[in-house]
Amino acid sequence: MESIGRDLTLRDQPIEKQAAELAQIAAGIIQGQQQTKQTIGTVNDQSKELELRLKDATAKLADKEIYLSEKDGLLANKIKLLAQKDDELLEKSALLVEKDAQLKTLNEQLVQLEEQNKLLTEAKSPRAKVKTRAIK
Repeated sequence: MESIGRDLTLRDQPIEKQAAELAQIAAGIIQGQQQTKQTIGTVNDQSKELELRLKDATAKLADKEIYLSEKDGLLANKIKLLAQKDDELLEKSALLVEKDAQLKTLNEQLVQLEEQNKLLTEAKSPRAKVKTRAIK
């Protein structure tokens, strides 16, 4: 008889037993739903926290982008100024090369004039005349 009782379906059980069984199943379902609601609530809370952290991180990132953009602008201006200074230095360097060439030319002319002056001075000196007479 016990084996027959085990094989009986819920429908074949007395109504009180069916009600108790259904109540137990319903309690399990309700408990599962409550756990699911708690889990969903926890996940929602975590999701909201993550969303707030993401918004905060996004705001900080936007601030950093603004800061970096400003720094980029400053660096671009400094690069522009350095390029202008570089151009000025190139112009000054070219001018110095030109002046150096002029000095070299003037030094060469000065050496030639000094040599001519020396020759003229020697030619005008009484000693030069003596040498000239002695040769004759």
